[in-house]
Amino acid sequence: MKPSKIYVPIILATSLLSSIAIVMFAILFDGSNNSGFTGFIFDFSLVITYIFLFTSIFFAILFPIIYMFKNFKNAKKILIGIVAFAILFLIVYAVSPAEQGPFYDKMNVSPILSKFIGSGLYLTYIFFAATIIAFIYTFIAQRLK
Repeated sequence: MKPSKIYVPIILATSLLSSIAIVMFAILFDGSNNSGFTGFIFDFSLVITYIFLFTSIFFAILFPIIYMFKNFKNAKKILIGIVAFAILFLIVYAVSPAEQGPFYDKMNVSPILSKFIGSGLYLTYIFFAATIIAFIYTFIAQRLK
């Protein structure tokens, strides 16, 4: 069996098991002091959720790295995209304000965290606009052919 055929079942199994653990956690969480068997199930489902979350993150990072070493010529394009994203994030981070207000004071949000929140919002706006522009460009390009 090729290694690439192993990836999909691993990802599907981890996703399914983590979803089940998250549902178990959500069903049992009511904010009260859980004790006894319910508390054990609550704690167990929380631990399982964390295990599968970190396992999924591990595989989500590992598989692209394996792909990059197998197809280094195609990986250059991916690396250029990652570097472009990092540069865009640094620009947006430098531009975003470190606002403080009553809501941020109430929620204990520091100026640095405020800059990260602003950066995330600006990046969301930029990617949304880029998606709309790409959609319009593709639509017009298909009509002109």
